[in-house]
Amino acid sequence: MTEQISNGVNQTTIWEKISKCCLCALIFLAPIMFLPWTADPVGINKQAAVAFLAILGFVFWLAKTLSEGKLVWPKSLIAPAVGLFVIVSGVSAYLSAFSLDSFYDLFGRIDNFPSLLTFALIFFLASVLLRTGDYILKSIWVFLSSAILLAVFQMLHFLSGSLFGAFLLPWDFSRVIDFNSVGTANALAIFFGLALITAVIMLASQMFAGKSKIILYVAAALFLAHVILIGFWPVWFGLVLAMIFLISYRFISELHLAKTKGASEFSIKKLSLPIAVFVIAFLLLLAKPPIGNFLNFAVEIKPTYDATMEIAGKVADQSWRGAFLGSGPGTFVNDYLSHRSASLNATNLWLLTFNQGSAFWPTILATGGYLGTAAFALLILAFIWTAFRAAAKKFKETPVDVAVKDGQSLELGVIFGVSGGLFLLILLFLYPFNYTLGIAWFFAMAVLVASAAGSKKNGWSVISILTSPQRALIVSLAIILLMTFSAYVFYFEAKNYIAEIYYGRAIAFSGDVEKTDDSINNFGRAVNLNPNKSSFLRALAQVFLIQIGKIVNQKPSETLTQTQIQAQLQTAIANAVNSAQAAAQLDKENFYNLWTQGSVYENIILFADGADKQAVQSYEEAFKRNPQSPSVQLDIARTHLAAADRTDLTLSALAQAEKKDEEKEAALKQEKEALLNSGKAALEKSIALKSDYVPAHYLFSQLYERTGDTAKAIEKAQDAKKFAPGDIGALFQLGRLYYNDNQLEKAQAEFEESVVVNPDYSNGRYFLGLVYDKRGFKNKAVAEFEKIKELNPDNKEVAQILENLKAGNPALHNMGQQPAPPAPPTEPAPESEPKSEIMPKTK
Repeated sequence: MTEQISNGVNQTTIWEKISKCCLCALIFLAPIMFLPWTADPVGINKQAAVAFLAILGFVFWLAKTLSEGKLVWPKSLIAPAVGLFVIVSGVSAYLSAFSLDSFYDLFGRIDNFPSLLTFALIFFLASVLLRTGDYILKSIWVFLSSAILLAVFQMLHFLSGSLFGAFLLPWDFSRVIDFNSVGTANALAIFFGLALITAVIMLASQMFAGKSKIILYVAAALFLAHVILIGFWPVWFGLVLAMIFLISYRFISELHLAKTKGASEFSIKKLSLPIAVFVIAFLLLLAKPPIGNFLNFAVEIKPTYDATMEIAGKVADQSWRGAFLGSGPGTFVNDYLSHRSASLNATNLWLLTFNQGSAFWPTILATGGYLGTAAFALLILAFIWTAFRAAAKKFKETPVDVAVKDGQSLELGVIFGVSGGLFLLILLFLYPFNYTLGIAWFFAMAVLVASAAGSKKNGWSVISILTSPQRALIVSLAIILLMTFSAYVFYFEAKNYIAEIYYGRAIAFSGDVEKTDDSINNFGRAVNLNPNKSSFLRALAQVFLIQIGKIVNQKPSETLTQTQIQAQLQTAIANAVNSAQAAAQLDKENFYNLWTQGSVYENIILFADGADKQAVQSYEEAFKRNPQSPSVQLDIARTHLAAADRTDLTLSALAQAEKKDEEKEAALKQEKEALLNSGKAALEKSIALKSDYVPAHYLFSQLYERTGDTAKAIEKAQDAKKFAPGDIGALFQLGRLYYNDNQLEKAQAEFEESVVVNPDYSNGRYFLGLVYDKRGFKNKAVAEFEKIKELNPDNKEVAQILENLKAGNPALHNMGQQPAPPAPPTEPAPESEPKSEIMPKTK
């Protein structure tokens, strides 16, 4: 079918070969690609490799087209449907309130516009380059080879991890049982389900013999073993439907062959393997055995279908843009935060956020709106129409210009495209979107389109660009512009990818306080390369807070004066504030940007006037974008209490001054009371959102303690303990309140329980020793402080207490005031959302 220009045969062959090599490399690497030097070892590196290869393949295809002087593409309804879907998605992303994430950012989002555009480019390349049965068969072999390599690795990984507790790879992110280069364990099962279908199709075609046949049987067994081990029921459902199609197709095909060439031609062998897989999948679908529990895979949690539809409805109710265009591709996490149900706060799932809904189909209702959903529905209809037309075409006369072997390969391509495409399409209604599976679906559709075009006469459209000088000039300029634009996109994304590498290094350094400066330097490089990614700026602001903590703990020395420490502190504060403000200005609707800005201001309340007001304002704006979050109200309350503490410090300074300023003192007392009342109101809101929210009860207890209301402080501490039984922080707080209220017997019970929970808990042992001393149990008191001394050998106060006790004196004899415990008490609560972005991510 390919036409050549006589003066450029070699050049055309080179461009086409390079473009095909890029496509094959993309198909091979997409399932297995991961590298350890980014924050997300699988997703970001896979996106980079796929995008770069797709762009290179497109550029070389443009060069091929220019040198040949003609445009060639297959006739199909799927191509315009893909184009329409991408265009609608692009408009939705560009007009989105989160356009930086939805329209521009390639890395980190698997279902935003750049990702969808990459999938469309893969579809285009595969459909225009796979123009013969031979090329189609080679591309399927490339896909299957990658799947076999992945299957061998995963089986060794599962066996070594489950049987010996040792893993094949040295990196921390890979040392978990469900690590894989596709995504979650369920996504891996879907991928191997597709690979199993491919192997069965190839074996059922009876085109292969010898080593190829043996490889296919071994591969099919490996793929089936993975599907059974993981035990994800939608895969079995999809396999059942795919095998029904394959069995029906083969049965009708053999009947047709027997009718046209005689009954002796009928072969049941082509049906045996699909029937076997169908029976296995059907039985597993009915039984749903918990085989996956053997490997202890992490439980995958996602929103329910009804919850996703409810969120989509709320997005549509917000505005006409939300109704018709949605919130933008890849922005479901923002929809979830804004519109999730308050009832989730009563479950253990309240802290979780989700980047997608229950499946791709309901998710696109929220992110793509009516137009995006309609465009996707048209793509589905175009695929189904093309699939069944191509399958039915088999029973008509094959064109005389297609060789027998090429015709068999084209038929195999059609079956692969129909079966694989339908299998993945079904899963789009049952499971969230996955990058590798998205590539596989668009590749399967492209193989279907190319195979269908090659199986019929006039299946390809050909337009010569040399029919007139005007057309040649216009088309050549357009191609050159496309090549230039592609080169720019390649450079732009390469720069952003390098930024991701620096970001990954910064994340790794951030786990070590001593390497804070290295972390800041790498975050700075990432921001310089990609200043439009707010997550980089958020992380930079947070690591500056760590630096502030280090500076505050510094002591003056011969080489470091107090003035220099103060200058360092001011610089670090300014850097933290500037980074947080830059993130918030870059994406004003992003909850995490506003929350980070509030966190930065909260942490500098002692050093900057008005920081508390800025913190509260930022938190309140964040709360508008996550109105069901009790933790944001807790943050607001904590900010008010920190401001009240600062006011207390000012009041103490006034009390010690020689000249009294009663008017100012009265105003400060009034300000403190107002801050405490505001904190109380925020805590009440937090508890109203989540009645068993332990940190809110804990902070409420501290608030009442500040106001001198010991009874209510104890009541709230009891609530904290009730909702978090056995929590060491709640036990300590309640015990300390009992101790201060001289309820020593009750205090003793709480502290004793705390040291049972954690025998090395110095705070609990410290106060337990004091209680024993006050109750006259001297030997027990000595034993407690001896244990504390072992845990804190350099603590002089503990040594003095032991000396007092052994001399028969009270523990705090001649110590002036009660010394501070060896370490501050820990908060009795799970981490407040959102989690710090500078903590290392694990898969």
